[in-house]
Amino acid sequence: MEETGIQLEESDVTPFVLYESAFPVTVRQGKPIRHHIVVYLCAKIKTNSSSSHSAPRFCPKEVGAGAWISKEDVRDSFQTEKIESGRKFNGWEALDDGWKDCEFSLSQIQSIPDENGNLSAERLTTGTRVVLREWLKNK
Repeated sequence: MEETGIQLEESDVTPFVLYESAFPVTVRQGKPIRHHIVVYLCAKIKTNSSSSHSAPRFCPKEVGAGAWISKEDVRDSFQTEKIESGRKFNGWEALDDGWKDCEFSLSQIQSIPDENGNLSAERLTTGTRVVLREWLKNK
């Protein structure tokens, strides 16, 4: 995966989920003006969140933030009750000239658009949430 610096063999990567995406996300907001299929891949990597070289080399012009998130945190983010606001996980945030270590609130992962498609905070995309649910089912 040349853009991230993560070393993978082609045999380590398999198609996992196809997700149909449209914007705006609800008809209430108007007719779709963007529509595409997103192919999510699954890969086994030979590093983990506790390794010293765990920060992928993202391009700050393309990615605003990144993190490794534990299976427990992913599972908890799909619970119906709101996660306590103080629960955090570590990640990286893009700067103009690189990356800085930072913490994110786990409650951000729970954030979803309201019935009008409005968001109250930064969040994972709907497609990413669909893929994470599928990933949990297969773990």
